[in-house]
Amino acid sequence: MVNQFLINVIIAFVWTFLQPHPTWRSFLMGYAAGLLILYFLAAEQRSPFYPRVVWAAAVLLGAYFYEVGRSALRVSYLILHPRLPVSPGIVRVPLDVQSPGAVATLAGMITMAPGTFTIDLSEDGRYLYVHALEAEDPDEVTAEIKERLERRILRVWR
Repeated sequence: MVNQFLINVIIAFVWTFLQPHPTWRSFLMGYAAGLLILYFLAAEQRSPFYPRVVWAAAVLLGAYFYEVGRSALRVSYLILHPRLPVSPGIVRVPLDVQSPGAVATLAGMITMAPGTFTIDLSEDGRYLYVHALEAEDPDEVTAEIKERLERRILRVWR
């Protein structure tokens, strides 16, 4: 995908400097032409088209920031509550992501969100062990992690 981006920029520069008067407008036209060319090449080679991956990464980042904010508010509520209504526990999360980078991304995002902490990865790499402040229902914790983070990570790391 980095190669696609570099090829697109090169096409845009070549297009720009083939014009009688190089401008930003001609660069953008070259960039658009490069996107069109790469779209058909990516489809022919059955590789992901890089703007789709960039969009998926932006959606993942937005969802992650939302989760961090939501978790921070929830943990603040739990800490400030007079009875401290936490039910901590360790949850085993089955993984659909398989590449080391995707697993590391998921583990890091879980750890950086307040209220959860990645403890370990199973020997076979199929499960992630997560400590959660609210683990009364382990299936619910697992479903939240898989739906809110792992699904979006899969779109980026395909």
